[in-house]
Amino acid sequence: MSLANVPEGISSARRRARAARAGKLAESNGKNGNLSKEDWLNAALAVLNEEGVNAVKVLPLSKRLGVTRGSFYWHFDDRDELLREVLRHWDEELTGTVIAHASGLEVSPREKLQDVLTNVLLNRRNIYDTAISAWGAFDEEAAKVYNRVIRKRLRFLSTILAEAGIEKKEAAFRARLVLGFVLAEVSDRGRRSKADMQDDVKRCCDIIFA
Repeated sequence: MSLANVPEGISSARRRARAARAGKLAESNGKNGNLSKEDWLNAALAVLNEEGVNAVKVLPLSKRLGVTRGSFYWHFDDRDELLREVLRHWDEELTGTVIAHASGLEVSPREKLQDVLTNVLLNRRNIYDTAISAWGAFDEEAAKVYNRVIRKRLRFLSTILAEAGIEKKEAAFRARLVLGFVLAEVSDRGRRSKADMQDDVKRCCDIIFA
């Protein structure tokens, strides 16, 4: 079922009651405090990346994290809410934080772009992009979020290039080249050293600002 067909923030009375009971159980067992909501989201992203969205299920995630399902229901009403939160987390933490950090820098456009690329590649913030894109191939809501995030990235990259005096249309084109570079880097993960990636970032900036 598409996430688009699930009313956000609405659960049945039975699910809410189950979540409340599970939360109390997790609290009494002292397990809800050991895992944060972010822990669950990162685990879900890891499974999504390894096996696809159909493998992102409550019981396997609980076993992977070594906790009872009560810990899950402390943070989420159900799997549908988890999946919505995974998309939000991917957007805000792996794109929004990069933009916010770079936006606060008082440096040249080239240095700003270099910061963005270094932040993304060395911190592996692009690692889930392919998995989210694959999810969006058959889920309307995932596709909507993926496309919105891609547009957000392109707008920000275009803004950086425009700050360097590059004409708007040309800046938009070069922004697509930069994004393509970032997306392509996922396939090379683990085959190159940190120094190699830093060198590629420099070469990319040399080309973009040539």
